[in-house]
Amino acid sequence: MRAYLATSPKQIKDLLSSGSAFFTEYLSPEQFEFPEEVGVEERENLIAELASDDSDELNGGKGRFVLAVDLRDEQLNSEKLEIDLQQIAALLIGDELAWFSPEEIEFEIQNWLKS
Repeated sequence: MRAYLATSPKQIKDLLSSGSAFFTEYLSPEQFEFPEEVGVEERENLIAELASDDSDELNGGKGRFVLAVDLRDEQLNSEKLEIDLQQIAALLIGDELAWFSPEEIEFEIQNWLKS
């Protein structure tokens, strides 16, 4: 199941260096009810935006960082999630939620931390 995690550059950097990180909250389309006319992609976008708002709050208004991850069945409804690098589908950054592939994440985070 695809889920979205509000995060920070430091958490992402730690995840990249250690290979895994713990998160206590995630958002997924399955947690919400949508009208039938709202398609899967639009649902994903809406949930990513909610996670982005959470990230903005987490980062004190200094940036929006969302990890799109694929949860394993045993992680569903967990109070504490351990996410490993193989579960990351993408990193979404900024107000427009620019989408970066797993291979681009380290480069983008290093650039963001330098600025």
